[in-house]
Amino acid sequence: MTQIPAEQFGWMHGEEVPAYLAEHQASFKDTGLWPVVVGDPESLALLLDTYEIYSEDGDTAEQALKSAAAENIERWLDFHAEESGIEDPEIFGDGVVSEQPGPGLLTALNTGGSKPLPEVGVGLFRVKHPWEVLAQLLWTAPNYDMGPKIHCAIQYRWSERYGADVVSATGDVIQCRVLRPPSTTEAALELAREQYIYCPDIVTQGVGTVTELAGTLLNADYWYFWWD
Repeated sequence: MTQIPAEQFGWMHGEEVPAYLAEHQASFKDTGLWPVVVGDPESLALLLDTYEIYSEDGDTAEQALKSAAAENIERWLDFHAEESGIEDPEIFGDGVVSEQPGPGLLTALNTGGSKPLPEVGVGLFRVKHPWEVLAQLLWTAPNYDMGPKIHCAIQYRWSERYGADVVSATGDVIQCRVLRPPSTTEAALELAREQYIYCPDIVTQGVGTVTELAGTLLNADYWYFWWD
């Protein structure tokens, strides 16, 4: 059976996870071990399925990091903007941004409402930067033909610009905590454009428009990405 590529892994109740994350986030500079939620058993099974496929094809975390470093993510965003339909007013919205509640801490910890999951998997990964966990997991969005290098490249970009750290990587969801979120409507709209191009489902099957997404990014402590 495929094992999660973490130095330590365990299961705990959803209520226990925030304190566990905070403890290991605080000690990361000393330990080099970054904590990431991988979800309930079903989510972990999906995550390991895609990890196994990429591993069997010969992909490695080292290759993913090397490919991400060579990727021109600005060019990638520009190229995919043309095919994303982002200029369609029904997708972009009216451009009038008003701050709205974001996703909050770790949707992966809860059921459909706010009830904590009884069993949540958390791994400690030895990395230099939190976004590198996506390389360790060979994380992919297969329905969008997006392999690990794109996820690593764009999360690196946002880590540098916004202090975004990956804290959850389940079978189809990535979530980040954000230390320096956009604080102006212009910055929030710019980021929302990038996030829509990267992950259109958070708009088309989520908030409805890029403008609405921008409202949830203003001063937000957490981001949420989901690929159907």
